Amino acid sequence: MLNKIAEKINKALHNLCKLLLLIQVIVVSYVVYGRFILNKTPAWGEPTVLLLMVWYSLLSTAIAIRDDAHIRMNIIDMILPEKGLKFLEKFNYLIIFVFSIFMIIQGYKVSVLASMSVLPGLYIRTSWLFGAVPVAGVFMVIALLGKVRKMI
Repeated sequence: MLNKIAEKINKALHNLCKLLLLIQVIVVSYVVYGRFILNKTPAWGEPTVLLLMVWYSLLSTAIAIRDDAHIRMNIIDMILPEKGLKFLEKFNYLIIFVFSIFMIIQGYKVSVLASMSVLPGLYIRTSWLFGAVPVAGVFMVIALLGKVRKMI
């Protein structure tokens, strides 16, 4: 039951990241076209790309955690014995979990603070930009729980 829910969440997250990247490419293409062909750059273009890039990069970290696609140093794998590697893996998950909780708590606080200002060109609250931090933290915790559940 939990595996099916986790798979649906992961598939939705994957599709959302694909959509964000596609929209980002379209907007950048339009900004370049407007700047060099029409000689008129849309004011909303660059803030939109920034917003999409932040959401895409932070949400994709949860996918990287789930798929073990993050950067790691393989030299340690050759030096440490099996027990040391198991301990290091558990310690790594603990550090990521603590950081994810930090992202949720502090990201929420920053989002609330940022709700007082507006993104130029888009005229939406800046909290939409900083809201990616706590949301990504939640998805990172979900990905970690799935990894730990498989370990047990």
